[in-house]
Amino acid sequence: MMDSLANSGKGGVQGAPPDAEKPLGAEKALDAEKALDAEKALDAEKALDARLDAIFSRGPLPAVTSKLSLEQRIEQLERIALELRYTILAVTEAAGAGHTGGSLSMAELITVLYFYLLNVDPADPAKVDRDRFILSKGHTTPGYYSALALRGYFAADVLRTFDQIGSPLQAHPDMHKCPGVDYSTGSLGQGLSIGIGMAMGGAAAGRNFRTVVLLGDGELQEGQVWEAAMYAGNRPVRRLIAILDYNKVQLAAATAETLNLEPLADKWKAFNWQVLECQGNDISSCLPVMEQAFALAENGPVIVAAHTVKGKGVSFMENTHIWHGKAPDRRELLAAFAELDAAKKSGRSGAGIMVEDQVRGIGGTSQ
Repeated sequence: MMDSLANSGKGGVQGAPPDAEKPLGAEKALDAEKALDAEKALDAEKALDARLDAIFSRGPLPAVTSKLSLEQRIEQLERIALELRYTILAVTEAAGAGHTGGSLSMAELITVLYFYLLNVDPADPAKVDRDRFILSKGHTTPGYYSALALRGYFAADVLRTFDQIGSPLQAHPDMHKCPGVDYSTGSLGQGLSIGIGMAMGGAAAGRNFRTVVLLGDGELQEGQVWEAAMYAGNRPVRRLIAILDYNKVQLAAATAETLNLEPLADKWKAFNWQVLECQGNDISSCLPVMEQAFALAENGPVIVAAHTVKGKGVSFMENTHIWHGKAPDRRELLAAFAELDAAKKSGRSGAGIMVEDQVRGIGGTSQ
């Protein structure tokens, strides 16, 4: 009786599903699917490696000439800023370290400077009459070094050594090691004072170069910035331009939550500075305003408050302190590249699209 019960039914066990003895086909299908997924993942890894190799073997990009129309200049600078973003992400991923968010937020600003406005020569980094640039927010070297490499100050493959012992590309810029760096920075709040000294020294020597200092908004919480601002406006110091990367996010929180800088324009105006503002991730906005700043600086110090977005160009990095000092891993790098690729394909270049609450004017109205 028990034998007949045990042997009854198509599955060999009473109540068992009809396909209980037929798992082999399903297992093979599952194994094939896993193998296909693994193959796709391997292909994606190989494609990413090839792409990174291309980034780190790229030659320099030419500066943009004023002979082009404004529309052509904007278009070329947007393309360079996009390439800069790819490079920044590649650099921080390779090092496993670096300040990604603030490097991405300043991409358009440093592109306009190094590929259009600054009078510099990568073949002669120590040229006496060159314009001077000081990265006062010295932790955002992935953006700075990427711009220097793309401009031709050193080979792109040197970027692979970022933040390594013995590398010319230390986490903070070293004027004695890296070609194109005019001053070593890293201790926040000091860059504007250094820029004042350079500008005054140049004037005393009869030189006509401009001095540009790129500041971070969290950095403006340092008292030395305001001592320098008071001094420069009082003299007044000519051919001095400060540019504020006003991304409104600092190390561990929003800048306004930590120590609100507003009313920012009124503070600088009180120290006799000329104050301009722009949308710093939009070339069509920041280019003409920065040109205006260079012209106005002939009469005294100028500051450009550039409203930017922390982590601009990669949605999951934007407007958050999490990516202040974080590097992407391989998976995150693939996702970031995919977003930049989509922006490039659509013609947006990852720039020029500002979050509404990021473009409120510090003096009331954005230019």
